[in-house]
Amino acid sequence: MEHDDPLRANHLQVAMDMFTGKRAVLIAESSDSDGAYWCYTPSESLISAWLFDDSGLTPLSPAEYATYCDLQRNSGDDPFMLYAFHISDDRKHVTFSSFICSRAGHGGHCLVGDDGVTLRHDPDGGGWIS
Repeated sequence: MEHDDPLRANHLQVAMDMFTGKRAVLIAESSDSDGAYWCYTPSESLISAWLFDDSGLTPLSPAEYATYCDLQRNSGDDPFMLYAFHISDDRKHVTFSSFICSRAGHGGHCLVGDDGVTLRHDPDGGGWIS
């Protein structure tokens, strides 16, 4: 299911493009924008999760995702880059966040273009950079 939706596939590609070969990317799709905005998607909001590393894109169970999140939170060396996103029910907005390390990341709210895949800045959507 993850690859038959062009908008979802677009976000998976954005997340995979973060991979530098040094640290894996932990990816989550959230059922609500709050879960996507803070990267650590709560289990009750988790739709799908993946790990992207040298082996490729691997789907994760909710329990596996939670284990990786705990490892990230409790590790002093940020073993993963994090990427979370939420596609609104009307498919006109996407909320996302990414953390490259514990003190560097960005996130925000985007509008989905008329093609149903392309994202553009939402001037009223807010955003953050750290």
